[in-house]
Amino acid sequence: MAKPVREREDLHNLLDVLSAQLGYELYSDFAKVQYQWGLRFGDCATITHDDYRYLLAHGCLYLNESKTGKERPLSANSVVMDVLSKYFNKDSSGNSVIWGKKVVRETYNLKLKQAAEIVGLDSDSISSHTLRKSFGYHLRQKGVSLDSISEHYGHSNTAITRRYAGLDVQDKLLLAAVPL
Repeated sequence: MAKPVREREDLHNLLDVLSAQLGYELYSDFAKVQYQWGLRFGDCATITHDDYRYLLAHGCLYLNESKTGKERPLSANSVVMDVLSKYFNKDSSGNSVIWGKKVVRETYNLKLKQAAEIVGLDSDSISSHTLRKSFGYHLRQKGVSLDSISEHYGHSNTAITRRYAGLDVQDKLLLAAVPL
């Protein structure tokens, strides 16, 4: 079962190893976008050239989630823009995926696990869903409310978000540390 990578440094090391040491720049870049936006694999894999054009023009993108069908606003940030600009081809048809080729979930998972072993992370808990879960975990660490994270994920309540992003234990420790 996928779990969040709790330490941001470990996550960055994972992505660096994926790109620099193993030579899988496409998978590293894909993971960066997935993490920065908290996307499911399938939603990240379907970002098109038209999506990028819209993002350039408006500073945000409205993505229809494949699982829920809900429209989700995504703001541009420097990491996402830098990554997507590498793959953008102004001559490409609008609805072609920006990655230039199909990113296969099974291959992506194998590459993530390979990098995790090198970094010293538990590769059994690493998958394409790890980036999405890490997104929520790290937002909470930065003080973003559970309600906001839950809404971003499209969860029906914060209890789901807490479990999903591995926050139950962290929240209990945070509460125990607050002097009354």
